[in-house]
Amino acid sequence: KLAKRYGIEKNLKLWGYREHKKSLQILQKMDALCLILDDRWSRSENTIGGKFYEYLRLKIPILAVVHEKGEAAKLIKKTNSGVIVSAKNQEEVVRALQSLLIENNRFTWDNTEKYTRKYQAAVLNDYLKSLI
Repeated sequence: KLAKRYGIEKNLKLWGYREHKKSLQILQKMDALCLILDDRWSRSENTIGGKFYEYLRLKIPILAVVHEKGEAAKLIKKTNSGVIVSAKNQEEVVRALQSLLIENNRFTWDNTEKYTRKYQAAVLNDYLKSLI
């Protein structure tokens, strides 16, 4: 409805439901990915979201519309995996997206292996063993 209201329906493609594996295959073909945790929502500062970890695995630049001092922003910075912008500034979001599309090779995805399920499971396993 919003796309129609603003006359941008031709710019959108509605995929409908896709199985997880197929969704990741579609995402792998993207130039950039968008992670939205609207900083106008009080809990967004402490939220990361599972989608973030999938985005790291894909190693595609992330446009993170998140709380600029929140946990998601910290991980974006730590892994050098995208740009962080506030939902409060729409012009900044547009500029960041344009920048991503022009210079998407400036990201390095540092230490992303620490955020894989395999690595996290091994850490948990080691911790549980230490308790026993």
